[in-house]
Amino acid sequence: MPQVYGYCRISVVKKGKGNHRVDDGDSVEVQKRALETQAAMAGVTLAGIYADVGVSGAVPFCDRPEGKKLLSVLKPGDQIWCTKGDRFSRETSDAIGTMRALSAAGIELHLLDQGGKVKQSATAKAFFGMSAVMSSFERDRIRERVIESRAYLREQSRFLGGDVPLGFVKRLDPVTEHLDPKRHRYFLEPDEHVQGLAKTLKEQRYSASMAAGHLRAQGIQATHVSVGRLWRTLAL
Repeated sequence: MPQVYGYCRISVVKKGKGNHRVDDGDSVEVQKRALETQAAMAGVTLAGIYADVGVSGAVPFCDRPEGKKLLSVLKPGDQIWCTKGDRFSRETSDAIGTMRALSAAGIELHLLDQGGKVKQSATAKAFFGMSAVMSSFERDRIRERVIESRAYLREQSRFLGGDVPLGFVKRLDPVTEHLDPKRHRYFLEPDEHVQGLAKTLKEQRYSASMAAGHLRAQGIQATHVSVGRLWRTLAL
């Protein structure tokens, strides 16, 4: 009997202490619930849900750990259900190539955001292809903007030594982290918590001295001079 399998994917772009920041896709849990809900509405039992976590949409479907496992169990007549096209693939050539391979093997691909089965009509192929193109373009532009923004901020906020000014924290430039420590470069990154406090105190008409005292009471090293300098930096 033909089986229906679910597939989910999400990319982890940054890992911090005790938490993760993920890309713009829905979490795996959200994707699974959507697949299970759709299956229940259609009276279908999912034979399994395969989820690739921390895998970029640029990685070919057949090279993903869970994607590879899913492909190994598929038989003619089976179906793959996925919530969105960009969860299936963000690379145009891989998306279209995988869809054609599945179709040739008698396996159907269903995308919930496109109404179900990705048919083999010219119109459906064109729509699916365009969706894959836009996903690929969006991914590339996001990556470009992140790289450009980080490079600009590092250049504009280059730390040349001395005391770290109030309202900022010193960060190691990742471009130099593999170099000898003597060649490390640092840049200043805004401390949103301290800057937010400084802005609120200014709005409440605190003097620089009063604001410095308030910050020190919260364990933040500050003087009326450093507070005044921060307010000028923030154009307050």
